[in-house]
Amino acid sequence: MDKKAYLVISAVTAFIFTIVLLFLKTFKFISWNPTGWSKKYQLFTETHISIKWIILGCVLFLFILCLLKLLSYTKNIHPLLTSIVLGICLWIGVEWMIATDFSFLKKSAIPFMAIVLIFTQALAETAVYYGRVVHQGN
Repeated sequence: MDKKAYLVISAVTAFIFTIVLLFLKTFKFISWNPTGWSKKYQLFTETHISIKWIILGCVLFLFILCLLKLLSYTKNIHPLLTSIVLGICLWIGVEWMIATDFSFLKKSAIPFMAIVLIFTQALAETAVYYGRVVHQGN
């Protein structure tokens, strides 16, 4: 996959994921605040909330860019298996960093888990598709 495709796919995915997180927070599907990192780490505490969401989107863009590059190396493993394992690991990691214990295993964590699994599935399928297209020349 060429670099431009990585950047475009990562940017679009980060934008959509940020909008979905905003939706989940606005309608109280998640009990934690995606921009709560600013209070926790004392960064950008005086800035407007929209700037915090933009910064979150930029961080997600960089994370997704790295994740997409790593997923491109797993083209010999079925994307469904890769996305389920990676999605569950990411979900547990994020929820555990927020809750600092395993109390996050409750009904309110299901929407975030579903979103993470959907996005990792899309990224894994995209990485495998582009890996096959580039290597086979189709």
